[in-house]
Amino acid sequence: MTDIFFNIHSFLLVFAGLGMTLVFLGFESSEHRAVLVRDLGVPIGLLGSLVGMIQAINETFVLDSADGIYRATAVMLLTTLYGGVASAVGYFFVSSGGLKPQLIADRRRLTLGKWVVLASFVLMWSLAIDRRGPAECASLLPFWRTCGGFIWFYEPIALSIFAVGVTIGMVKSEPGCRGAGLSKSLLLSTMISVTCGIIMLFSGEALTGLSVAGCGLTMGLFGYVGVYVVTYASETEEPPNATLMNWHWMEVAAFYIFMFLAPDTILDDFQQNDVQDQIQQLEDRVRSLEADADEL
Repeated sequence: MTDIFFNIHSFLLVFAGLGMTLVFLGFESSEHRAVLVRDLGVPIGLLGSLVGMIQAINETFVLDSADGIYRATAVMLLTTLYGGVASAVGYFFVSSGGLKPQLIADRRRLTLGKWVVLASFVLMWSLAIDRRGPAECASLLPFWRTCGGFIWFYEPIALSIFAVGVTIGMVKSEPGCRGAGLSKSLLLSTMISVTCGIIMLFSGEALTGLSVAGCGLTMGLFGYVGVYVVTYASETEEPPNATLMNWHWMEVAAFYIFMFLAPDTILDDFQQNDVQDQIQQLEDRVRSLEADADEL
């Protein structure tokens, strides 16, 4: 039973990313490392779940195959579990309980570490996004072979929302507060994208709605992690309030997941069983009438 809570790919996706940040950004003290785990565990875990969800949904719609959708959903949610546990551990290991650690003395090494973390982050998640590019889609999407799995993460509506949100966030933020302002604009743009996606879903555009909401959430989290890394231990920029932002990201992601992938309730299961029983009874009645007719 316990084996359902472990998946090697989900585990590596979360802890490889966290490990890179600990090595290249948390090199001066254990408190820095605890803060990094506390602040980045949740966003990285949510990212893994959203990437897996978008892939599973598109395979269901584009390839017209719902096989394994529940198993895939369970596996994808493991990254959120791993990230949440990591953040909780980091939170309780931060000795001061403050929002940010003291400034890092070796600024040159910190700058280099940020570039390495950002580059490795982009590479790792590019591989995760592209790893499920089924050849069956080549006939449906002629440019599939050149774009790979990235085509599922390209959404013009969500991109437009984020372009406007980020522009406003950069223009209206005061110098020294652009990191915090940009992270808030990313969260707001994500909320708008998810809301628009849900409206599209109930208007009959299921796949478009799923794409706008899911890609919007993914873009927002990617951007937020990037902003956090760039402003981490900065002397001139106010960093995002990561503890508070993580709660908001979890709320938006939970709203998206349960609006689009809400599991059946026990009542739904009973109702479905009742319907199946009624259908079976009707089929038995029809066969009985056919038998009586043949005798006549």
